Amino acid sequence: MSESEEKKEINKALDGEMSEHETKLFRRKLKEDPKMNNEYQQLRTIEEESIKAITPIEVSEDFSPRILGKIKKESKDSKKEE
Repeated sequence: MSESEEKKEINKALDGEMSEHETKLFRRKLKEDPKMNNEYQQLRTIEEESIKAITPIEVSEDFSPRILGKIKKESKDSKKEE
């Protein structure tokens, strides 16, 4: 497997885009290839640390209903224009 293919496979795993079967095969590859496993673990750590570093945004309690109301209104308005 080329380095480019390995990177694509690692990204697919990190993004959660693998089927159950693909995940099993990927885990087997990681056990057999220490270099690939190291790269995967490093990227996984970076991803986890990045997620921890994100500060959640606080919004008002009525945020979702207001946004959904605006979306519905715009949807109705665009249908009237057709």
